[in-house]
Amino acid sequence: MKQNIYHKEFCLARKAIKYVGKHFLKNSADTISAKGDFDYYTDKDIKCENYIINKIKQKFSNDNFLTEESNSTNQLVNRTWIIDPIDGTHNYMNNIPIFCVQLAFFDKGECQFSIIYMPIQNDFYYAKKGEGAYLNGRLLKVNTNINFNKMIVNLDFAKSKDIMQINYNTMLDLRVKCLSFRNLGSYGCECAFLANGGFSIFINIGETINLWDCMPGILLCEEAGAISIKEKYKGYTYNVIALNDANCKMIVDIIKKNIDKQKITKEL
Repeated sequence: MKQNIYHKEFCLARKAIKYVGKHFLKNSADTISAKGDFDYYTDKDIKCENYIINKIKQKFSNDNFLTEESNSTNQLVNRTWIIDPIDGTHNYMNNIPIFCVQLAFFDKGECQFSIIYMPIQNDFYYAKKGEGAYLNGRLLKVNTNINFNKMIVNLDFAKSKDIMQINYNTMLDLRVKCLSFRNLGSYGCECAFLANGGFSIFINIGETINLWDCMPGILLCEEAGAISIKEKYKGYTYNVIALNDANCKMIVDIIKKNIDKQKITKEL
């Protein structure tokens, strides 16, 4: 196992994320604002993001930031901090305790470490490239041999009518194979639960998938032993995380079939 060389960066991020989780997110939002239709942010999104960025800049002033609220158009380059101050904002603003603060650090062409912190549960997930995935210091390893008929599939929905139809058709194909379906509304929490043995399949389909949503959870799941695929196909982007190659391939084939079906339906 190789030694991760980003110890100072990781410790700084851990301290900043735990601080905002414990001091800013234990209470409800004071203000809620709209970015667009059905897309909201709170005063705590801004407060958390600014605090984490400022703490990092004090030590690493030349680094790049790609963050949901204030640096969403920046490019991904070496030494980039990818931050989602509240992943699951719609849950948070409606007092549903399924949300997290998440961060990934990108350097030398790949994600080097990631953190997903659920402040209400005080659960601290993290992964370091080549060193494994952890929950509160406990090593996480997924069960690659679970029977498919015992699996819970997390399938994220979207407002787009096309994507909702693709998701619905995917559920129809899986309904007689898996145990049941969930959608928690937080990419990071859903990936964390998969890494910890809750979900067995994670599916997200969209026109695009933002790096601040997906990068922390993908590294966590991969370091826990799961298989992750993030690809583009005929105008859609999908991320599939599964416990083994066979399940991952099966899900990808089903998604592509239903994207093809949706394309044909639209053209008729």
